[in-house]
Amino acid sequence: MRGNVLTLCFILFSFYGVAQNDPINGTFQVNVQKSLASMDAVMKTKYDSLPANVKMRAMTSMEDRKFVFQMNGNVEICWGTAANVTQVNGTWTLLGSEEIRLVLSVAGTQREYSIRERSDHHLLLESQHSRALFSMLYLERLD
Repeated sequence: MRGNVLTLCFILFSFYGVAQNDPINGTFQVNVQKSLASMDAVMKTKYDSLPANVKMRAMTSMEDRKFVFQMNGNVEICWGTAANVTQVNGTWTLLGSEEIRLVLSVAGTQREYSIRERSDHHLLLESQHSRALFSMLYLERLD
């Protein structure tokens, strides 16, 4: 009986570690349209009320943004044109068990996101930073 309980605990903890870490390792790109469609009504209204040129700059900045989550906890975030690419490096951590949160630490700044959806093909992140223009980030796996 005791052996069965220990085996069950081992399997559950092993599964928890795999489930928590597997889908986030890899390269993801922001899907702007799905990010906008995922916003709640209040944030969508806030976004829609922005001047057209501000919305265009925000969309342009986000549409080619890539996140490379490495297994060692490092993250690379890149955006820009082929002639002018910006890249920042930092770390990522997953916290929680019921509601999983992703914490990105880049250049001394931490941003926290609740993971609303997670699959082999995408991540849907909700920003916990109240001033974020894109409150939801829909990231599609590239690799």
